[in-house]
Amino acid sequence: MSPTGLTRTAKVLGTGLVGAYLTIHVALFFLQDSLLFFPSTHVAATPEDEGLEYERFTVPSTDGAQLSGWYIPSPDARGVVLYHHGNAGNIGGRVGPASRLHAQHLDVVMFDYRGYGESTGAPSEQGILADSRAVYEWLIEEKSVPPSRIVLWGRSLGGAAAIATAAEVPCAALVVESSFTSITDMATLQYPWLVGTRWLVRHPFKSAERIVEVSVPTLVAHGEDDGLIPVAHGQRLRALAPNARALVALRGGHNGAGLTDPQHADVVDEFLSSSLPSAAPARSE
Repeated sequence: MSPTGLTRTAKVLGTGLVGAYLTIHVALFFLQDSLLFFPSTHVAATPEDEGLEYERFTVPSTDGAQLSGWYIPSPDARGVVLYHHGNAGNIGGRVGPASRLHAQHLDVVMFDYRGYGESTGAPSEQGILADSRAVYEWLIEEKSVPPSRIVLWGRSLGGAAAIATAAEVPCAALVVESSFTSITDMATLQYPWLVGTRWLVRHPFKSAERIVEVSVPTLVAHGEDDGLIPVAHGQRLRALAPNARALVALRGGHNGAGLTDPQHADVVDEFLSSSLPSAAPARSE
């Protein structure tokens, strides 16, 4: 092939590679919802399967979304855990954690973000943060729960929602399990070969920026063997939180043992005992 032919071939290949690279960027920008959110609409279990009495509730959020959830009361509750689940499934897969928190003498509120379970709408960062705030306000207004008795608890993606809410509203404490500093940081980790990844993220969930605004006692837990969200994310969140306790080491991968598992019951009990009021107010009827 002549030099002219080689030059022309190189230009064609170069143009093709640039085109393919740009196509990947465009695809990631428009398809990232399906890479981040994995909702299921089939709720396979309820607290009744664990022998727990519970109340179903529906709370309106923004954009007309209707949020579905469970209020699981404990007769001798010392506080209320507002639980934020991860990015997959729905509350039907979190009955076990709900039961174990209930056994810690806590009322438990489980709810599904928009698009998850029986909640309407489609998930987004703005929507999920609004959903967390809506359920928090429902607890305050409809259940007459004082902020001093509310523990905001979040796992994985739910940790980002719990952090954002705790940065904006009063509460007793914050618990963050196996969560990330931001989705932007995660995208950079997952796609290090993509230039400008940070500019592509539409749902950044900037937890590292928000957790510095959280003044209440904060408990962060993360696994050394977490292959999805490296433990460095949990370590940084703990370091940035103004009132954080020691980092709790979880066992197994990202979906392994959680902070609600029996081996961590004493740690959770000690943290909640020091964060919640010593006496619960009388329940409103």
